[in-house]
Amino acid sequence: MMIELNIRISNPRDLAVLLPLLNRLGLPWEQRPHPPEAPVRDQEALRQIIAQGGDAAYFGDAGEWQREARTDRQLPFEDEA
Repeated sequence: MMIELNIRISNPRDLAVLLPLLNRLGLPWEQRPHPPEAPVRDQEALRQIIAQGGDAAYFGDAGEWQREARTDRQLPFEDEA
């Protein structure tokens, strides 16, 4: 059985303690930069939107989009039949 463990470390001194231990135990490891997290205010706003059931008002009228997208139009080589 193989287990993968992801650890986020923000303090470089903690990393300096952990890496020698991993090497001593013979455990493979790789270091990847972690993308910055969204600011807390954005995460809170997103949580509120999700809690309220989402707000799709900015999508516009779905029926109108569908009527525009599905209109019949001239296709190439259609007249050559």
